[in-house]
Amino acid sequence: MATLKQMADFNARVTSMFDQELEQLRNTYETVHKRYLKQIFEIEATQSELYRIQSLITASEAQRALRQSEQRELQALMHPIRRCPEDILREIFEWVTCEAGNSRHILEDSVHLSSVCQKWREVAISTPFLWVNVSFDLRKTAVVLKHQQQTVLPRLKGQAVSILVTDIDSRWAERLDACGLKMFPLIDNLLLGLARLDATPQLLRPELLFLAGRVRNVVIHSKTTLGLPSPFLQPISLGSNLLGQFPGLTSVAITDLSNVTFQLTHTNSTLKELSIENAKVVSITSILHGCLKLDTLKIKNTTIPGFSTPVVAKSLKYLELAGIEGDSWMAHTSLPKLETLVLFIESTTASLAFISSNRSIKKLFCKSSLSDIVSIAPQLIELHALPPLQALGGFSFQSQAVLPSLRNLFVNMTSTNHNVTMQAFDMLVRTRCLPVGHPESLAKQPSDVLSGLAFAFSGSLQPQEWQQSKIYMDSTRSEFVHPFYSRKVTCLTWPFSST
Repeated sequence: MATLKQMADFNARVTSMFDQELEQLRNTYETVHKRYLKQIFEIEATQSELYRIQSLITASEAQRALRQSEQRELQALMHPIRRCPEDILREIFEWVTCEAGNSRHILEDSVHLSSVCQKWREVAISTPFLWVNVSFDLRKTAVVLKHQQQTVLPRLKGQAVSILVTDIDSRWAERLDACGLKMFPLIDNLLLGLARLDATPQLLRPELLFLAGRVRNVVIHSKTTLGLPSPFLQPISLGSNLLGQFPGLTSVAITDLSNVTFQLTHTNSTLKELSIENAKVVSITSILHGCLKLDTLKIKNTTIPGFSTPVVAKSLKYLELAGIEGDSWMAHTSLPKLETLVLFIESTTASLAFISSNRSIKKLFCKSSLSDIVSIAPQLIELHALPPLQALGGFSFQSQAVLPSLRNLFVNMTSTNHNVTMQAFDMLVRTRCLPVGHPESLAKQPSDVLSGLAFAFSGSLQPQEWQQSKIYMDSTRSEFVHPFYSRKVTCLTWPFSST
C-alpha cells in the first residue's frame, strides 16, 4: 500500500507540473496569437495601401500617356514639314518612290505616303506619278485584285502606266480578268509573268484583246517549266496571234517559253523591237518578212530553221544572235540598213559570208579573229573580235591602214585560249594608237589612229608577257562597263603633247 501511495503522490506532482506548463503555454499562445492578429491586420492595411497607390500610378501613367500623345500631335502640327509647299512635298514623294526599285515596292511606298495624314493623302492622291507602277499578284483573290485596280485607276489621271502581273496560271483566269488591264487608258510597259508554261494560252484569250495603241511594250516570261524536259511539254505556236492581242505594239520580249514556236503569219506595221530567248523554234524569215518597221531583233538560245527564199529586211538596224542552232538562213538574208551585228556564236563560214555581204554594218561583235574580219568588213567603225592582233597592225598595198574607218577596237580575251604576243601588241599600238608625231608612232596620218583600244579580260586570266611591254606600261588605263561583256573592260590611252 505504501508503494502505491508513493506512486499516486508522484503522479499527482507530475500532473501538477504539466498543468503549470500548459498554463504557461496557453498564455504564451494567446500572446503570440494576439500579436499575429495584429500583424495580419497591419498587412491587410498595408496591402490596401499598396493597391491604392498602384491604382494611382496606373491612372497617372494613363494621364501622362494621354498628355504625351497630345504633345506629339501638337509638335507634329508645328513641324516644318506641315508648312512645306505641296509642289515640294510632291517632289519628295516622287523621289522616295524612285528609290524603291521594283513596281511592287513603289506601289507599297505610295500607299504608305498616302496614309500619314490628311494633307499627305491629298497630295499623294493628286500625284499620278506615284501610281504609274502597278503590280498584280494573282495569288491574291479576285476581290483584292479588283479593289486594287479600282483604287489606282482614278489616281492616274490618264497617265501611262507600267504594270507587272505575276503568277499567271491556267486556273486563275478570273483573277486575271479582275485586274481590269483593259480599263487602263495607256500601258507603257506590260510585264506578264507566267507561273507555268501551260499558262501561255491565257495570253490569247479574247478577254485580253486590247484596243489599238493601248499597250506599247510587252515582256512575257515563265517562272517554271513544270519540271518536265522540253520534249514532253505541249508545243504552243505564238506569233501573229500574240501580237494581235496588243495592236499598235512597238516592243516585245519573250523569255523562257521553251515549248513555244514563234512564227508570224500576218504583217505588223508597228513593232520596232523584238527579243526572243529560250524558245523552241524561231522563224526568222517570217519575222523579217512580217515586221515592216522592225529596228532591233535579238534571238537567243533557240533553233532557227533554214529557208531558200531570199529575204530583204529594209528596216533592221540591230541584230543580236546568241546560242542559236542553224545558220543556213544567213545565205538568203539581206539587211541593207543593218548597223550593229552581235554574234555570240562560234564563227562559221556562213556567219563570215553574212558579215561580208552586209556592208552597211558599222559595229560588229563576233567570235571571229581579226584576221578573218579585216578583209571582209573594211567599213567597220567599231569592232569586237578575238586575237591575234597582227592583222590590224599592217597596211594595204596602197599604204592604207587596214580597216581605215575603224575608230574603236575591243579585243575579246575572255577565253584563256587566246593570247597576244608582245611584238603584235607593240606593233598594233605604234601603227594604230599612238598619235602622229609621237616618237614611237608609225601612223602615217591622223585618220589611222583609233579613238579607243580596250581589252576584255576573263576573271581568271593571269598577267601576260605583252603586259610587261614598255608601251603598255606607258599607257593610262581605265575601266568601264560595256553591255557586251559580263565584267568591266580596260581601256588604254597614251597621253601625248606635241609641244
